[in-house]
Amino acid sequence: MERTRELEASHTKLIQSEKMASLGNLVAGIAHEINNPMGAMSSALDIVGRGIERLQRQVDDDGKEVAEEPELYRILRLLETNNRNAIAASNRVAEVVRSLKNFARLDEAAYQIADLHEGLDSTLTLLRRDLGDDVTVDKQYGEIPKILCYPGELNQVFLNLIGNAIQSIESEGVVTIETSARDGEIQLRISDTGKGIPGENIARIFDPGFTTHGVGVGVGLGLSTAFNIVQKHGGSIEVESHVGVGSTFTVRLPLKAGGPT
Repeated sequence: MERTRELEASHTKLIQSEKMASLGNLVAGIAHEINNPMGAMSSALDIVGRGIERLQRQVDDDGKEVAEEPELYRILRLLETNNRNAIAASNRVAEVVRSLKNFARLDEAAYQIADLHEGLDSTLTLLRRDLGDDVTVDKQYGEIPKILCYPGELNQVFLNLIGNAIQSIESEGVVTIETSARDGEIQLRISDTGKGIPGENIARIFDPGFTTHGVGVGVGLGLSTAFNIVQKHGGSIEVESHVGVGSTFTVRLPLKAGGPT
């Protein structure tokens, strides 16, 4: 039995490693493909904005001659509004690309000093569509130091835990993210007001391959992957859950995490 568990754990770690590598390649390709046309779009929007300003100045200078042409002013206002909306949309795309790159930490060393709040915020940006209008995020960030870690892998933990918290909420609800530093460790608590986890499943949720509807489904490789990544950092994950009330996952990471293994 013990040998079987070891094989399952090794298999999960292998899949996790391959998945992270695939994610890095995917994000690199997406970032490259999006950045090129986004650069051209930003340049074009800047030119359009300058053109609108020149037209506006010309209209203002001509004053009396165009006073009887209110349609011209209406068109200028429409152009300004459309250009402003397009700039806002392009900025949103750029924000998503930055969050993707930060999530996978593509252009940086795998093991490094990282800001966990930055990773949490990037994860929330990527999950914004899943939040919809019914799920509210309450960020209660405390003062925590940067730590030596594998930020791309910890981001995978955040994606899994926050994604599962969102999925567990069937109507309106709140996902609360708390961070603090005490007793030589960083604590991250991700709580939800969702449907909770039945008691008989609590002891099994970190087992490789174990899934239930709304637990370990749809994000990453499930809670076993999150458990392995946190263990790799010398930390731990604990869960407290009550059916019909919600769940809280507490991640503890040492301030002086071990080096690469």
